[in-house]
Amino acid sequence: MKTVLPIITLFSFLNLNAQKEIPPPPPPYDNQNSRDTVGVFDRVEKEADYPGGIELWRKYLEKNFKVDSVTDIVWKELPNKAKKKKGILQFTAIVQFIVCTDGSLCDIKTINNVPAAFKSEAERLIAESKLWVPAEQDGRKVKAYRRQPITMQIEVE
Repeated sequence: MKTVLPIITLFSFLNLNAQKEIPPPPPPYDNQNSRDTVGVFDRVEKEADYPGGIELWRKYLEKNFKVDSVTDIVWKELPNKAKKKKGILQFTAIVQFIVCTDGSLCDIKTINNVPAAFKSEAERLIAESKLWVPAEQDGRKVKAYRRQPITMQIEVE
C-alpha cells in the first residue's frame, strides 16, 4: 500500500501542471450561414425570394428542367395500369429547402412521394439555382425554410 500512494500523488501533481496552460477559446459560432437547421425560421415577416422575383424564377425552372430525359425515365417506371389511361398524368414535387443569410441553399429535400427521377430533377433544379435574397425578420436577414412545388405533366394518348 505504501508504494501505491506515492505513485498516485506523483500522477496528480503532473495533472495539475498540465492544467496551467489555458486553451484558446473556440471561434464564435455563426449559425446564420451554417448548413444546419439551427436557428431556422418557419414563418418570417419577409419571405426569401429568387433574385428578380417570381417571373424570373418560373423562367429558370422552365429553361433548366430536363423534360425529355425525366419524362422518359418516369414513363418507364410507371405501372402498366397508369400507362393505359388516356389524358394527362400530373406529378407535383414539393421541395423544401433552407435559404441561409448569405443567400445560399441547403437541406434540399422533396417532402412528398413522387417518382424517383422527378424527385432528383426537382432537387437538382433547386440546388443549381443562383443565390437567393434571404428572408427577413425584425429588419435582419435570417435563415428560413422555403417550400417550392414543381409540377410535371405527361400527356398519354
